[in-house]
Amino acid sequence: MLKLESLRLRDFRSISGEWEVPLDANVVLIHGANGAGKTSLLSALELAATGGISYLDRLSDDGYRRHLHHRGTKSGQITLRTSGLRERNVGSASLTEAGADCEPLLDGPLAETFVERCFLPQATLSRLFEVYAPKDARDADTPLIRFVKEVLGLDALDALIDGLHPAGDIRRIRNLSRGWQGAEDRRDALERTLRNALQVQSTAQSRADALTADLVARVGLEEPSDDSQIQTAVGDVLEARDGYDETGARLRQAALRLDAVELTLVQEQLITVDPNEPEDDSGLAAAEARFRDWSESRSRPLRQWFTSRASQGASEESDPDPQTMLRALRREIEDVEASLDEAERKRTGNAQIDERAAVVRGAVADIDREIADLADERDIASSGSAAAALASTLVGVLEHIDGESCPVCDQHFRGAGPLREHVIAKVGALNSDAARLVAMENRRSQLDSRRNALVRELEDLGIRRQQIGDVRALTSEVQARTAQLRNLRALEPIGDAGRLLTTEIARIRDVRAMAARSRKLLDRCLADLSDIAQILGVTPPRGLLAQQVAALRASAQADLEEVTSQQHRVSEVLRLQEALDATKHQLLDAAHSVAAVEADLARLDPHVAEARRRKEVASRLRRSAEELRTATTTRVFDERLNGSWARIFGALVPSEPFVPQFKPIPAGSRQVTVDIETLHRDGLEGAAPAAMLSQGNLNTAALSLFVALHFAVAAQLPWLVFDDPVQSMDDLHVSNFAAMVKQLTRRHDRQIVVAVHERDLFEYLALELTPASPGEEVIKIVLDRTYGRTVLTHDRLQYREDTALTPSPAA
Repeated sequence: MLKLESLRLRDFRSISGEWEVPLDANVVLIHGANGAGKTSLLSALELAATGGISYLDRLSDDGYRRHLHHRGTKSGQITLRTSGLRERNVGSASLTEAGADCEPLLDGPLAETFVERCFLPQATLSRLFEVYAPKDARDADTPLIRFVKEVLGLDALDALIDGLHPAGDIRRIRNLSRGWQGAEDRRDALERTLRNALQVQSTAQSRADALTADLVARVGLEEPSDDSQIQTAVGDVLEARDGYDETGARLRQAALRLDAVELTLVQEQLITVDPNEPEDDSGLAAAEARFRDWSESRSRPLRQWFTSRASQGASEESDPDPQTMLRALRREIEDVEASLDEAERKRTGNAQIDERAAVVRGAVADIDREIADLADERDIASSGSAAAALASTLVGVLEHIDGESCPVCDQHFRGAGPLREHVIAKVGALNSDAARLVAMENRRSQLDSRRNALVRELEDLGIRRQQIGDVRALTSEVQARTAQLRNLRALEPIGDAGRLLTTEIARIRDVRAMAARSRKLLDRCLADLSDIAQILGVTPPRGLLAQQVAALRASAQADLEEVTSQQHRVSEVLRLQEALDATKHQLLDAAHSVAAVEADLARLDPHVAEARRRKEVASRLRRSAEELRTATTTRVFDERLNGSWARIFGALVPSEPFVPQFKPIPAGSRQVTVDIETLHRDGLEGAAPAAMLSQGNLNTAALSLFVALHFAVAAQLPWLVFDDPVQSMDDLHVSNFAAMVKQLTRRHDRQIVVAVHERDLFEYLALELTPASPGEEVIKIVLDRTYGRTVLTHDRLQYREDTALTPSPAA
């Protein structure tokens, strides 16, 4: 038999210290004041059993696990022991500041069973309807919905429905079945390929028809009977291609030669020449006669001058041409002009020197007169006294002072400052005329210096004048050079005339040479034009060269256009034939593609049709399973859950007219929905329990629903743990609850754990649940706090047979 044995806990939440709590009794009653640790004790039981605290998990995240150890401690420990379980009978949890490290007693479905149908926390009791039937529970997987599925055995149906869910929509089938998706994709691809192939075939056939029509028009057939007639006409056209190519090449060669002849004639300026016009030689004879006349008469003065120049030592030719004599004459003119310019420059320089010399001599005469006047003034100033005589003497000595040596005693002056300034200072101290004498002496020194400079300038001017030469000689040279230049320039027109005559004769001879070369070139061009006419098969034209070129070009252009037209026709026929052959190959390939795709579709279509048939069968099966599930759910809700819930609620609250129940699931619904309502005992519908029941009866309704759900299926865990279920009950309800607990323990072999806040209720339940038969036990656990520390006591109540009225055996 499955049984809770004990719970050892240390420093868990509000419970401090380490305690061993016995649980191995039919009924365990727990009492404690607010904050003493009742809820903590039951939470420790749940944590060791399942690894979590359900009502805290629903209210918050896992952060509460870091605060499960008792405040002021760093760790805690919980150990739960049971008996009768197959795999393990010990569950534990180690508590640290980092969280809870749990090895729960139960796992998987058993843990969910304990939380949902064995343990009813105080925080969940008042919210049980919200947990089981939330407002928006259409798609929610609530504990009650999971329980209903378990009660009804809907797992197989749900598995079937879930497995067949993709069959409800073709898109889900495609996503689930790769083969289906691949087959449909393959079929769609084949259909697209078939449409494309048919389109290509149609396009190729249209293009082949159009190409055939163009080809028939090009070869000149009106209504061909079959393809062989067309191919014969095409062969005839292609056979003439070589002849057209040869003729075209010959005509293009003739046109190129004609272009070359025309270009030569244009470059040599022969395009407008008449080939039959005779040559004219009269210009050269007239020019040569004029040159002979110039050489024999007009050139005599120039030749005489050139001959006389040669006799003077110049190295010249004995029989010079006009160009040579003219160059020599112009060089002589340039030399004479240079000599004349130099003589004019020298004569102008002499005049400037004479003018400057006269100015300097006048300045020297002025200085001499001023020096004489200063001498007279000095004599007058120095004849005033002996001191003046001495000053005058000293002033006279000043003229002979040169440096720091005295001219009188030949001693070196060692005083402060120069010797000259010392003497001047001494003269200034002798008499009042010293300043005048000094000023006159200074002025005389300045005049002497200026006069000496002017005298040196006169000497330089005289030297320069001697270097330039005499004025009369320079004037004579200028006159001679001017006359010579005039005579030479008179000879320059004669030389120019001879040069022009020789230039004209040379030009005429060059023209005659060029005319001879042009004639040879003209004859060669005429021969080429004759050859071109022979190539073109026409008679050589007459007239000017430009007319002959134009006539031959027109003939060549006409023939070339005709040949080009025929070549274009042949090329177009060849192009059309090649395009038609390629189109026929494309048409053949398209026909093969269409046949292959149609064969693939013929093989694939039966498989796709069979898959769709099976999809429809699965879809109908799924709908049938959903309808069966809805019918079963409705029947079980009405016959089992609602009936059990109503009986338990009526036993606990017999005076309440409104009985809570589950709403029937609508017919045809494919979902398990949980909605709770109330029903009056006379059959009238009421509102939700929260609107129709008092708070105490609402809690009792939740408690009765919890017990009904616990007994709806075979017990996997024969335990029921309640956290203060009688907190809002009156005395009658508490008495009914005690009666229900007796039934649970004595008739249904359930192990009950009940936490009670009120001491009176605790003692009342202990009295009501006192063991009444052998094997029954009740454990009373009391939690208290003394000086902030937890104090836990327990008392085990066992059955003892009453022997007070039993007669004693006879002695």
